[in-house]
Amino acid sequence: MIYVLAGGRSTRMKDADKAHMKFAKDRTILGFILDNLTGHFSTKKVSLVVKNHEDFLVYQKKYKVGIVEDLIDAGPLGGIYSGLQHSTSAVNFFMGCDMPFLQPDLIKWMLNNCQQDILIPRQNSHLEPLAAVYQKSCLSAIKRALDSGSRKILDFFPEVEVEYLEEDMIQAISPFNYHFFNINNKKDYQFAVNEIIPLLKKNRKI
Repeated sequence: MIYVLAGGRSTRMKDADKAHMKFAKDRTILGFILDNLTGHFSTKKVSLVVKNHEDFLVYQKKYKVGIVEDLIDAGPLGGIYSGLQHSTSAVNFFMGCDMPFLQPDLIKWMLNNCQQDILIPRQNSHLEPLAAVYQKSCLSAIKRALDSGSRKILDFFPEVEVEYLEEDMIQAISPFNYHFFNINNKKDYQFAVNEIIPLLKKNRKI
């Protein structure tokens, strides 16, 4: 399963709701992500994790994806927990709705090659917890972290087996420099629209 965490508050975007911002042609950022995913994966394998179901019904209707309501006020860690509880699959990919350029071939490879509880990309010692595979076996460790008041995704990692996908391997699987580009603020948004999307069009990736 693939879960897109779309329940964040987008505080650094000020008055804009990140997931619903106009992005490419008539698509929002979330619509752009779902177009990309549903072009390569069955819609039955793609779900949104959200705080308010009603805010995302338009995406469910258009893309035929699932919606999971995140009932835990615990940020992305709570979203991962809600998604894993919902999932009927042992292996699950979680991504944020502010990372629109993750390429499906990389996601597919990670889902097919996760041998431990977690498979997470690592670039220059920086981890990408919202572009990673989490096995359903992580549930109990996440629950203990949440019960202890933890809200950081990495806090439960010492309790599970983690494997790392290094930068050279990432590029060998899917040669692209912007897999993990985050749209955190208006400057990032403008760079994505003006620089990365034209590059994708040039390389026929969209």
